Amino acid sequence: MKKKKSKKQRSIFRYVPVLLAVIVIAIGAIAFIFQNSFMEFFKTQYSFEDAVNAIEKIDAKYNVSFSDYDEGLEYLYHHPPRDPLNAGEIGPILEDYSRISGDEPVNLLVGFRKNFLEADKYYKLSKKTVKADLSNYGLQCKNEPYIFESIENQNISIQKINESLSSLLLLKEKYPENFAILDISDKWIDLYQDIIIDSQAEITYKIDFFNQFCLNQTNSTN
Repeated sequence: MKKKKSKKQRSIFRYVPVLLAVIVIAIGAIAFIFQNSFMEFFKTQYSFEDAVNAIEKIDAKYNVSFSDYDEGLEYLYHHPPRDPLNAGEIGPILEDYSRISGDEPVNLLVGFRKNFLEADKYYKLSKKTVKADLSNYGLQCKNEPYIFESIENQNISIQKINESLSSLLLLKEKYPENFAILDISDKWIDLYQDIIIDSQAEITYKIDFFNQFCLNQTNSTN
């Protein structure tokens, strides 16, 4: 004669379907996460034309127009479009650019655009306070922190322009057919090479002017 199951055993068996359901859901969630991670790791590599199209879509998403930069960063700062791009809005665009990858031409393109947009970001940061504007606000030694923070951001902007042009020129040299798709003229490249030289000279002038006026003033009071 079979023994009857105890009340306690019957109670435990009642929860078995629930436990199985929980386990199935957990396995499904883990599989979903693993699948997404797997797909991210082996994500589709962009062709050059697809990368160009992807960047154009990102630009449209954030209302970025590359043609706005045709006259240089300073010109754009003083003649902003109707809906200007602020420094704080550039981070998400860079993150979207970073999702595009492929062979060397694609990566050079992405490097060019990322560094160029970062150059714009740091240029705007260099202009965030008039206390650092020696031309219009004048020089006050007490504004030293603002002045040198502005100089630091301006210097980073120059570095980013330089890195951006390095990627672009390497693309032009090694992959001229891909470069031609971008429709970037030698005049545009020359403009930003001149901007690097002019900006470096401007930084040197600001530092020398500050040191000459403020350090002499400090020495005369001692």
